[in-house]
Amino acid sequence: PIDRGYLINSDLERDIWSHLFTSLLHITPSSSSLLLTEPPLSIPSVQRSTDELVFEDFGFSSLYVAHPQSLVHLYEASRQPDSVLSKTQCSLVVDCGFSFTHAVPVLHNFTLNHAIKRIDLGGKAFTN
Repeated sequence: PIDRGYLINSDLERDIWSHLFTSLLHITPSSSSLLLTEPPLSIPSVQRSTDELVFEDFGFSSLYVAHPQSLVHLYEASRQPDSVLSKTQCSLVVDCGFSFTHAVPVLHNFTLNHAIKRIDLGGKAFTN
């Protein structure tokens, strides 16, 4: 349902999520919150499609959308509270995905969207 980080088939995504929530996790979305990660520089139409899926189709009570890079920074800073990373509160996370590589600066657990750099080179090209 997702191609190069973009949702292209929301019906298939809905079926996958439905199976995941009911058969594997056994949760009731209406009494649950959802933490969802999305790639940097995601276009608004994809964000709206995801919001519709989360709230209208599944009825989650709340949604938090995060960039995985800020979560990586937060995780690493919390693992070693006395490290340089924790003291400076900044990092540069390089995320190499299937089709793209992102360099994402993080400051005080927030991604600096205006400074994100993306190149169209990812794991697929390395594998080939």
